[in-house]
Amino acid sequence: MPHNDMIVKQVKDNLKALDKLCDTGYLLAVHIQYTRPTLMFTTYPQVWLEHYGEQGMMIVDPVVRWAMSETTEAGLAVWADLASDDPAGVVASSTMHGLLNGMSFAIGPIASRTIGSVTKSVPFSAAETEKAKALISEIHGLTERLDQMSPDTQASLRSLA
Repeated sequence: MPHNDMIVKQVKDNLKALDKLCDTGYLLAVHIQYTRPTLMFTTYPQVWLEHYGEQGMMIVDPVVRWAMSETTEAGLAVWADLASDDPAGVVASSTMHGLLNGMSFAIGPIASRTIGSVTKSVPFSAAETEKAKALISEIHGLTERLDQMSPDTQASLRSLA
């Protein structure tokens, strides 16, 4: 396992790479246990985050429903493909808030799942999709034993949010 300082640097570098790749934003809910992620990183617009929260969209979000029921440990869903099972209109609302060409990855076992959602002003190429998946998978792996890291390392990782 890499040294704790290296873990923080690698996570930070991966987040920077995601930021460059995802010009309309990303959100990572890392190691969700029960209903809460141990880490959360996002560059989504604050207005979208507030709207999503105020409307209680998490409980009706087809992306969350898909990611938490996905049986593989590295699944991919394109948001447009989930729109037909979205009676609350979460996907349409996200698009109206500028989150374009969205897709999400479900990484890891269901007991400690990471959901990585990425958006971009133009569709992702196959190579960009693979790069996003690799970056998110690496963050998932690097933070797997967060509870065993020093309090300083945990605080440093949380401060990257």
